[in-house]
Amino acid sequence: MPFITIQTKKSNNKINIEEFGRTLSHNMKISLDRINIIVKYFEEEDVFFGSGNDYIVISIWVSEVNEKEFIDDLFNEVKHLAGNLLNNSFRISVICNIVKEGHLALIH
Repeated sequence: MPFITIQTKKSNNKINIEEFGRTLSHNMKISLDRINIIVKYFEEEDVFFGSGNDYIVISIWVSEVNEKEFIDDLFNEVKHLAGNLLNNSFRISVICNIVKEGHLALIH
């Protein structure tokens, strides 16, 4: 169950996370109900990029119990989708975090 966070500067262009999630599900053959994506928009004054460039930062969190090939494919597919579906006026940074042990609680 990958958890993906997309962080970008606030602008008039919103990210279509539904298209991103559905395409990722289809291309990776992951059930749609197992994909979690959150977009966080920040104000320009709330971030510092030492390079002076604007970035979209994508963080992927996935369990190490997945096969290495799956994790590599997931990382590459997110990179590919980011390049095709997100605002191309920003540089995009994709980070994949492998979780050794974690806990999930669903509270309603």
